[in-house]
Parts: sequence; structure tokens; C-alpha cells
Amino acid sequence: MRKVLSFRVLIVLCALLAMAGIGLRTRQIAKQTSQAACTGNLTAILVALHSYHEKYQSFPPAFLRDSGGKPAHSWRVLLLEFIDPDLYRQYSFDESWDGPKNRQLLTKIPGCYHCPNSEKTTKTSYVVVTGKDTVFSPHRTISLGEISRDRHSTILVLETTLERFDWTEHVTWTLTISRMVPSGITG
Repeated sequence: MRKVLSFRVLIVLCALLAMAGIGLRTRQIAKQTSQAACTGNLTAILVALHSYHEKYQSFPPAFLRDSGGKPAHSWRVLLLEFIDPDLYRQYSFDESWDGPKNRQLLTKIPGCYHCPNSEKTTKTSYVVVTGKDTVFSPHRTISLGEISRDRHSTILVLETTLERFDWTEHVTWTLTISRMVPSGITG
């Protein structure tokens, strides 16, 4: 009787371990699927950036300014022409990104601006990098011909998990390069 009982306990333990392993593998597959979808979003944004460049001979500015010089419209809104032309026609450039008409469009966030790792909201986590020697200068637009470094290693868009913001908002990240010196060494 004891052997039968210990054999049953062993079978139950093996079954539990197998189920735990299947659960772990399922979570890994879900994570990989989600990462692939986010990569697909970046690819769609990249295609739209290149379509914009093909039409206007430059990448879009990081944002458009209003008549007072304040940032008013995001690069993501400018790409709507290629991602969702109908939504682009609905967007009002006569008011800022958070104006009454444009706020109504927040819930129509294009799929490529929403990473499946997060719940579906009006928020995005895709940003462009601005600063000296970046493709998105805060002062002018840049063309492919002006990129002097290897184009395949040039950063155009980042996905961040640090912050999320309305997809029409003109949030950018600024690149600051400083010299890193190990501790205890000067000069």
C-alpha cells in the first residue's frame, strides 16, 4: 500500500512540475509574441517615416510649432498621412494637439502607436530622439543624404517603458552625450 501511495504522490508531483513548465513556456511564448508585435509597430513607423521622406525629401520634424513658437503637433501626427489617411484628414492643424477637436481623436490611436505590452489606451511609448547629430533636429528637417554615419545603425524611433503619453502629444527625448570616465581617474 505504501509503494502505491508513494508512486501516486510521485505521479502527482511530476504532473505538477510538467504543468508549471507548460505555464512558464506559455508565458515565454506570450512575451515573445508581444515583443514581435512591438517590433512590427516599429517597422510600420519606419515605413511611414521613409514614405514621408520620399514625398517631402526629408524626415518629419520632431514637432511643428504654433505661431507663438510653442510645440503644437507631433511627428506621429505628421505620419498619419501614411499610416491612416482618414484620421490625418480629421486632425485639425488649426489647433494644438490637445485642442477640443484633436482631443476627440485620442481614442482612435493607430495600432502601430500602441504596444501590446500595455493596456489599450490613448497612450503611446514611441518617441524620437532629438539633439545634436540626430535625425530629428529641433530646428530643421534632415534628409537621408545628410546622415553621415551608417544608416543601418542610426536610431530613428525608440520604444520606452519609462513613460507613456498621449499619442498626439509632442514628447521627444533629447540625446546628451558626455564623456564617461571610470572612478578615480581624472582628465
